Amino acid sequence: MIKTLSFVLFAMTYSMISFNSLAIAYSDKLTHPMLTEEAVNKSHLEEYIKRMGFTSKQQVLTNNNYIEMSKRGRTKSILQWLADGSEFEDVGSRAKNHFYNPIRNEGLYELIWLLGGAGWIRPFFPVPIPFTGFPNKNWAAGYDDNGGSEYICDPGDNFRNETCNDYSYRKAKYTYFEALTPDRYTPEKVVDTRYAMLFESLGRVLHLLEDMSVPAHVRNDMKGHLDYTKISEGTFKKFFLPVLFLNDDKYEGWGDVLLDVPGAGNLYEFWVEQKIDLEQKEGRNYVSALCGSEVVPVEFGRPQDYWDQEIYHIDDTTFDQNIMQGGLAEYTSANYLSEHAKFTNHFDNEDKKFFPFPREECTGMELERTKFITAEDGTPDEVRFLPKVQDGELFEDEPFAKYSYAWKAVDERGNRIDPETRKVVGSLCYKLDEQVHEAYAKRLIPKTVGYAAGLINHFFRGKLEAAITGTPIIDPVKMGIKELTIAARNITPDESTMDGSLYLVVKYRMNAEESFKYIKSQCWDKFSIPADSSEEFFFDFSGKEIPINAEEISLNLVFRPICSVLKSVVRSEERIRPVFAYSLIVPVTFSTYSFSNIFDLL
Repeated sequence: MIKTLSFVLFAMTYSMISFNSLAIAYSDKLTHPMLTEEAVNKSHLEEYIKRMGFTSKQQVLTNNNYIEMSKRGRTKSILQWLADGSEFEDVGSRAKNHFYNPIRNEGLYELIWLLGGAGWIRPFFPVPIPFTGFPNKNWAAGYDDNGGSEYICDPGDNFRNETCNDYSYRKAKYTYFEALTPDRYTPEKVVDTRYAMLFESLGRVLHLLEDMSVPAHVRNDMKGHLDYTKISEGTFKKFFLPVLFLNDDKYEGWGDVLLDVPGAGNLYEFWVEQKIDLEQKEGRNYVSALCGSEVVPVEFGRPQDYWDQEIYHIDDTTFDQNIMQGGLAEYTSANYLSEHAKFTNHFDNEDKKFFPFPREECTGMELERTKFITAEDGTPDEVRFLPKVQDGELFEDEPFAKYSYAWKAVDERGNRIDPETRKVVGSLCYKLDEQVHEAYAKRLIPKTVGYAAGLINHFFRGKLEAAITGTPIIDPVKMGIKELTIAARNITPDESTMDGSLYLVVKYRMNAEESFKYIKSQCWDKFSIPADSSEEFFFDFSGKEIPINAEEISLNLVFRPICSVLKSVVRSEERIRPVFAYSLIVPVTFSTYSFSNIFDLL
């Protein structure tokens, strides 16, 4: 009875530990920050932050509300807040929400069976552990399938919370708007905090998009991550032995006691991390070298398109070439293999690991290339390199997959393969090794950076053309400007005229030693800013006049469109997909000058 109970406890503990420390994709401390920094460099962020009034992405911001990770500092550059955000998204158990199945619009759902491999555990029946999570795309968006807000957090510290998301695209847009529209009661340090939160949130969203270029994350392959982490003997003793009530003498020779799956190692994300680390030690940037000058930001009309454009379907029988320019999740899922979800198109389509592509037929097995290598144990090993000659991304002169007589014979379902035929239901024993991962990385990393850079541009894309017209009206008693007229035109590329609200925010200080203060005008509500010609808007500052003797002053014109939930037809049935409903917030910084110079310009 004690042993049976302890085994169940072991299963529960194993599940918790896996999500707390194992369910990661690209390395959170190395790969994600490097991908994010490269995406920032390829984007137009430098231009956007100057419109916010900053000098460069190296300008320092302080988050005065920071609780977690205080040892990393509360004061960082804009670039560092983005990089740290892309690292921090993996804290706690949040990584369980980093998977997305583009043909089902589902998150992670995989049953992993603890089978036992040695000693007294063998007699007990297998125990399934379900690994589940929210869909990555919804988690990143902060919206549900109907376009309503989702994963909303209660006030407080939600840095590690895995059931609500205080760092979603929706929350980042709201924080952006708050940062752009402070009023006279808002201290400068609060504005700084809002901007710091904005860039950390955007970094976390970029992390989620970057995960869509990890094959295991878009092919429902949690088991691959358990291989990747290579649970050590020390970890086993520290976390599992107290629960199992095992004595040291019973522990000896436990072998593959955790999972009856091949410990292949060299999984894609692990290989990328090791490669980046190796190149960095030699003074080289592996990500930048792969991207070069050819990578450009990808442009889509909606944020969710960067994840999924509804091109790849569960009932596809022929490869749609539009997938190559589709969402990152569907591109990766349809073109690459992961360790425990290789060629699964022969599975029943109700199986969570069923994916129409890639297919074994795409390898052109008659073109296989045989090579003899020396295995780790020193014995000769015959390895066959398989190209990919059809269905999307091609690998004509590089290995798309390999199979070998010497490789441990277990298929995607953990079935033993006959040592004579090396087959189960006609399936060969395929292998993904260093050469395969290198070929994958050469294609996936530049693609990832282009998509992430495009999402940055999309987030900040709004742009107005504006100018002060007429003569400001000055209150002679209060010695301040009480009325201003602004002529504005929408010059955002590919954005039609839309209804929304317009704010004019004044930032000023009386001398260089003082903190900045803010004045927000009344809002022009539910109107359109034309794209073909300028329109004048009158702003009244009565009761909160702009001091005419202010030493520094700048104006931000902020437009926020009215959001609407967009509906789309999904495949053959009517259904509402998750939508990244967004606010197009458009700051325009006129200049930083004294009022005497303003009057000279009028």
